[in-house]
Amino acid sequence: MGLGATDFAEKSLEKTAKAFCASPKSLMKILDYIVLGSNSDNQLGGQIAAYLAKGWQPFGSLQVVCPVLDEVPAPAFYQAVVLYASTAAADAPEASNLNKSNS
Repeated sequence: MGLGATDFAEKSLEKTAKAFCASPKSLMKILDYIVLGSNSDNQLGGQIAAYLAKGWQPFGSLQVVCPVLDEVPAPAFYQAVVLYASTAAADAPEASNLNKSNS
């Protein structure tokens, strides 16, 4: 007899959890965290690229909000990035320094 839907879901969740816990990133300590934001997806892409070059990694998914100001859509794009302990370079700049250079 095959697995029922509940048994299948539990086995799948257990397998996913084991894979995640075995992943090196699940064991790495986050040293710093910042949310980058821009009204332009291209500009945000440039900011993200600058952080990636310094050893930072995207964290979570890209967030897009689109409020309407004076009947005009005003999209804004956000992406969190983190600096993991194992990828931190000895000369990695502080988040505030990188943020100033990308403003």
